[in-house]
Formats: sequence, C-alpha cells, structure tokens
Amino acid sequence: MSFLRDPKRLLATLIAGVAGLIVLLDFAGAIPSIDLTAQLIINWAALLAVLALLVGLLNVVGSHLRRVLGRNSDWVYSLLLLLAMLLTIVFGTVIGPTSGGYT
Repeated sequence: MSFLRDPKRLLATLIAGVAGLIVLLDFAGAIPSIDLTAQLIINWAALLAVLALLVGLLNVVGSHLRRVLGRNSDWVYSLLLLLAMLLTIVFGTVIGPTSGGYT
C-alpha cells in the first residue's frame, strides 16, 4: 500500500520522522530552541510509553484473571503468570536492586 493512498499513515510517518529528526539534531549539537523542543518530545514519548505499558498490563491481568476465575482450560498457567507478574512488580519496585546488583 502506498503512503499517498492512506493520508493518516503518511501524516503519522511524517510526524514521527520530524520528531526523530529534532531529537537527533538535539543529540548532535546544542541549539537552545531545538533543545527545548526535543526535551518536550522526549517527555511526551515517555508519558505515552508509560500509559501504553499500563493499558497493556491491565489488559493482560484482566484477561488472565477472567480465565482463572472461570476455571477455563489451562487456568493454572494463567495463575502462574499472574503470580510471576506480581512477584516481578514487587521485587522490581518495592524491594529494588540490591547493593550487589547493577548500579
């Protein structure tokens, strides 16, 4: 499919390309106006990434929780996934890295 036939895809590609170019120019040199714009783009990208991660996490938890509560086929694997996810979140956020781990 051609980009010219799908204007939404073309617009999204242009926006992503321009944003990437601005961040790349900021990385290459220190121009104050580009620095502020690049920092704004990076902050928005980080916010969108966190929101996408949260939506994905809630989707996986909801899907597997329904499978466990409904005792569907292979529900034990869904329970193991939910427990492993919970342990990963607890160890990664509450406990955090130890002194012998990465710095």
